[in-house]
Amino acid sequence: ILVDEETVYQGKWLHLQRRKGSDWEYVHREQDVVSIVGMTKQQQVVLVEQIRQPLQAAVIEFPAGLVDEGESPIEAARRELLEETGFGSAKEDEQESKWTQVHNGPPSPGLSDETIRFFAALDLEQLQAPSPDVDEHILGV
Repeated sequence: ILVDEETVYQGKWLHLQRRKGSDWEYVHREQDVVSIVGMTKQQQVVLVEQIRQPLQAAVIEFPAGLVDEGESPIEAARRELLEETGFGSAKEDEQESKWTQVHNGPPSPGLSDETIRFFAALDLEQLQAPSPDVDEHILGV
């Protein structure tokens, strides 16, 4: 369904859109999003605790992030997990079989047109110390 819309506000990462002829507003995100449901070899779930600015509070969540230009969703998922947690798959040849996309859907369809691709990642190992982006305030893994 094609509907005329106008941009009410355009930021660096998000746009506030309004359907023409309606009061309905929603958030549009340009980039795809990935989230990783990771499990270590010791059967522990990998989570991050980080400050989320909209809530001004620490939130415990699955590692997640944006897909960069020229990057596939699986590449972004691997990169985000390694950056945020230091966890990853030890052997390059095992990565394909240990990583599976399990869902792609909207987290809040009444607010945003964003969708998130969820990947399950098994047999993860700590490969390095976390190295989050400067604007990520990760408190723990």
